[in-house]
Amino acid sequence: MALNKQQKKGLWRGALTAIITLLIIIAFGYVLTLRVPESYYNTRALYTTKGVNVLFVGNSHAIAGLNARTFGEETKTNALNIATTSQTVLSTDLLVKEAVRTQDVDIIFVETFSMLYPTPSDPTYSDALDADSTVFRSVSGLKDKFLAMAEQPGMRRKFDAFLPLFKYHANWKTPEEWHLRWTNSPLMQESKNDYLAEHQDGTRIIPYVMTPEQYSGYAEYKYEFNVNPAMTANAKYWDSIIETCRANDIDVVFVTLPWLPEFVANTNYSDITAAFTAYFAEKGVTYIDFNTMDFPVEYTDFAMEGPNPNQHLNVSGAEKVTAWLADWYNEEKTSGE
Repeated sequence: MALNKQQKKGLWRGALTAIITLLIIIAFGYVLTLRVPESYYNTRALYTTKGVNVLFVGNSHAIAGLNARTFGEETKTNALNIATTSQTVLSTDLLVKEAVRTQDVDIIFVETFSMLYPTPSDPTYSDALDADSTVFRSVSGLKDKFLAMAEQPGMRRKFDAFLPLFKYHANWKTPEEWHLRWTNSPLMQESKNDYLAEHQDGTRIIPYVMTPEQYSGYAEYKYEFNVNPAMTANAKYWDSIIETCRANDIDVVFVTLPWLPEFVANTNYSDITAAFTAYFAEKGVTYIDFNTMDFPVEYTDFAMEGPNPNQHLNVSGAEKVTAWLADWYNEEKTSGE
């Protein structure tokens, strides 16, 4: 049955009211979200730091394990670490696009752990998807930002990406107090200033050393990564990163940071090696795997954490990895001249 003029007008008025209401809710969420997490500062550094030519992207493994300041000093470059807590490959792809748009980058190092962990079967998977919203609302490029939001799996995730008011926002190894936007006390501001001064360039230095008791727990701890499903679901984002870098004459290097040897031995690491080696060979890009080389890391190079898949290097581990990468970069640069 055809609608009359009055009914059509009512439908249009209702649709317009619904759209305006939704826009107000979204704007309300963006303005009144109380938390300003550490990942916000990592991401925003991409716009506030000038002359960046070396970039590190990845999740908390890269935050803890790659010291941008030390790398820059050793290589005479301006290095920036924009790794973020629980950064997924979707967020990594978005940040690479933002870097290309805003900086004249020569080389991008992509940390690989987020390709494999967490996957839907892991208890931390929900938090990882939630953490994407921090990156989404922190980047300035509207087109890629909204496309990334729409890429979130599931309608609820898409809605959450656009409406951050009720979202979990990624915080990692940081004081909770200074995340409150509107209620800063002098003490909160002091904590915030100390935090930003001590953790510049996206690097999060961890001084806490794994104890012998924590280390012994890895002798029996086992974990199996869902390698093939993860590669199937996530490879499109790595494909996009590689294509973006090639189109803009940027070198891209994928890096797997060190894990405890006991953890490597008690996982299906051979599956990871096979999948990654085949993928990177097909794409013709450089891949550095610290777990397949004779790299001198001890349990005292890892943070004070119990057995789990998501291990973090401490300051001594980060110094070893960063020094090795700096030497590698200098040799590559020399050989290319």
